[in-house]
Amino acid sequence: MSKYPMDRELNPEEFVDFISDLIVDMKAGLPEVASEFYEASGRGAIALQFQDAVTPQDRRMGIDYVTPARLPDHKYLKQLIQEYDPTSELVVFATTKNGQVQFVSHLTFAELQSAPE
Repeated sequence: MSKYPMDRELNPEEFVDFISDLIVDMKAGLPEVASEFYEASGRGAIALQFQDAVTPQDRRMGIDYVTPARLPDHKYLKQLIQEYDPTSELVVFATTKNGQVQFVSHLTFAELQSAPE
């Protein structure tokens, strides 16, 4: 049974919890994905695009890499992109279906690799 509602869209707190859980589930692969994106495109952030829906089967998730020129207008996110070390850190953000940034996180590869399952 899911800990997230099955009969309505997620509220903002549930959305953040959902994205946090998703990052934990993806943690082993995130450093490699971030490194590959960085090698191909330069500095940027991993964007998790969540399309919520009333029913879970209609929910959609996408992943993208967003360079500074394509970042949404979000002051903290833009600051992190300028300050992080792409050789050992990554920035992840999540947007809702209307494109609003709802989650921003700065993680080190070491944190992700040592996090419990």
